[in-house]
Amino acid sequence: PLEILLACERKPVDLLRCFLQDSRPNALLEEAHLAGMTPQAPLIDRALYGTILAQGIDEVIVAASADRPTRHLAALLARHDVRITWFNWPADRSRESLALEIKKLARHFGAIPVDIDQALRRLGRIRERLRELDRIVWQDGRIDPSQAWPVQIAAADMYGDPDRYLDTLEQLIGGAQRPAAAKRTIRLACLGDPPLWSDFFLTMEEFGGRAVFIEYAHHLAMPRQADSLVDQYLAFDLPYDLQQRLQNCLTEIRQRDVDALVLVRTGHASNDATLELLLRQMAERPLLVVDCLDCGPLDLVTRLRIRDFLQMLQSLHH
Repeated sequence: PLEILLACERKPVDLLRCFLQDSRPNALLEEAHLAGMTPQAPLIDRALYGTILAQGIDEVIVAASADRPTRHLAALLARHDVRITWFNWPADRSRESLALEIKKLARHFGAIPVDIDQALRRLGRIRERLRELDRIVWQDGRIDPSQAWPVQIAAADMYGDPDRYLDTLEQLIGGAQRPAAAKRTIRLACLGDPPLWSDFFLTMEEFGGRAVFIEYAHHLAMPRQADSLVDQYLAFDLPYDLQQRLQNCLTEIRQRDVDALVLVRTGHASNDATLELLLRQMAERPLLVVDCLDCGPLDLVTRLRIRDFLQMLQSLHH
């Protein structure tokens, strides 16, 4: 919960956001490799490890959930004198367990309830604008997904400065253009892990696709706003029950008139195969599965698979 750190005037830094927006992400992967992490390790693990070492970060909050094996990464960090603070998402979505985890984290950082509530209200107003950005992308079509994505992923830490983040968000919303009369695009939903390629959504747009639902960005916008921190993070689907998470995603997919799905995998989650199976059973839409094994521009094979998938969908629509 971002609100706890902001309540005690600490600067949160989301490591994945830092990696994705770094000008030389491959250098961060090389940093992880030089420190002993093998290329066979999941890409996100290598990205986080390299970012921590390169940035000289000395304390990390590990938000652990049942499907994200993070203990081995924490053990590696401990060897570099990085202090680890655990935040454990309750696998059973228990209100009591989550309240206890929030209380422990607040006590660790010295955050008091009145300041946490104030931070929750402040971020609630910013997340309202984030949901408006999402609506403009999927409903109005006045901002491209590739333009919105960098701002959406920054909601994970709001640059450690919510006012600066809100300014960036308002500039993007304020600059939204009237959509040009364009040919019919294929409406896509992207589920699973956040893609670590730099041109993933641009490539979709190049070949006539448009990501009108991005699961990771959708969760960060907190679509179900609540009045207490415990309720807010009980409503945060990402770390909890996979089937319920997918049910909520499918509600959005139907509302947004999605034509097809793209499942992104980085090898970090242990339930990738289950997620794919559930999507095939529940979604009733064409599905493309892509494995993101590197950062930077899309590899040629994945680029061609996206092109062929979209061409196939366009021929069906015609």
